[in-house]
Amino acid sequence: MSDLVSAAEAALLARDQDIQPWKQAFVCLLDSPLSREQLLDRVNERIGYAPRFRRVVAGWPRPTWVDDDGFMASGHVREDRLQPGKQLQDWLAGRLAVPFDRDHPFWEAWLVHGVARGRPAVVVLSHPALVDGYDNVHLLQELLDEYPTPIGQEAPVWQAAGAKAPGWADLLSGWDDPLRTLQEAATGLGVGSISLAFAFGQLWWGLTQPFAGAVADRIGTGRVILLGVALVAMGTVLTPLMTSTVGLILAIGVLAVWCFARR
Repeated sequence: MSDLVSAAEAALLARDQDIQPWKQAFVCLLDSPLSREQLLDRVNERIGYAPRFRRVVAGWPRPTWVDDDGFMASGHVREDRLQPGKQLQDWLAGRLAVPFDRDHPFWEAWLVHGVARGRPAVVVLSHPALVDGYDNVHLLQELLDEYPTPIGQEAPVWQAAGAKAPGWADLLSGWDDPLRTLQEAATGLGVGSISLAFAFGQLWWGLTQPFAGAVADRIGTGRVILLGVALVAMGTVLTPLMTSTVGLILAIGVLAVWCFARR
């Protein structure tokens, strides 16, 4: 099974850099001892309710969430112990500075011993794109029950599903309403920033009009048209990844609109 990466998720993935990884951390302090084997058993038992935690991002030009063929929960469930005098926040800072391996699902669960008076803690680190929105259940939600009632049946054997190539309808989804797509993609940017980008585009279009004919006379009309198509394509691809007003102005007001002045 596969589903397209949304514009908002693409923006979250674009913000994640090796020099500045972006992770979410959920810490649960436990009242009783727990072994790594017990935690791994619970993850295997419940991960079916959070299928996104078995998927990676793949594909071009529209990336999709696809099952990781080599997924093993044991590779994501780890164990550590705090050194004497070391605080959990110091340990957590070190883990947050290490980027996820993008060849595998963007999460890891740690069983950390010796956190508070010898009590252990479960720490789940995940990428914001993995759990963004209400459609995706977080694994930690499934690991915790309101009442201590075990699941009576064994977890079904899981097999990775083949990736389905997106159709034209999937590839074009989200672009029928550009304002909505921009608002989903650019976290923290409102209609004001989007309007400013389009307004700057109109100004830029007017300023470049006098030069369009001269460029066409010098290099030829056909080349100018090809240049315009390339620029509008570049602006269209970059628009969902912009997370600032300046970025929107560059993608919409300069690249996308500039090409129309050349036609």
